[in-house]
Amino acid sequence: MEYIFHMPCIFKLLTGLYCPVCGGTRAMLAFLHFHFVESFLCNPIFIYLVVITCWLITGWILKKLGRKNTDKFKFHMWMLYLGLGILLVVFVARNVGVYAFGYDYLGDIR
Repeated sequence: MEYIFHMPCIFKLLTGLYCPVCGGTRAMLAFLHFHFVESFLCNPIFIYLVVITCWLITGWILKKLGRKNTDKFKFHMWMLYLGLGILLVVFVARNVGVYAFGYDYLGDIR
């Protein structure tokens, strides 16, 4: 996928490892072009953030329309914990993939 602007990752420059959010800009651009699989492969946290944002906006709209029982659309701590878990899994899996198996989907290190 071609991209317009490539901002270097300070974490990657200092450590040589991908940070948990590396590929986020590419994920957003792929998502905006309706390439959802490519967006997920670049960084799954972007898809997660889109889903959570839509969920919370839906709750806000329903509340503004006067609907009752919109509690399930509120922010819950499990949403934060799940997002942090996704970040951790992406960080470990991506770097193990690069350094143990030579698989670099983003193509920035090797």
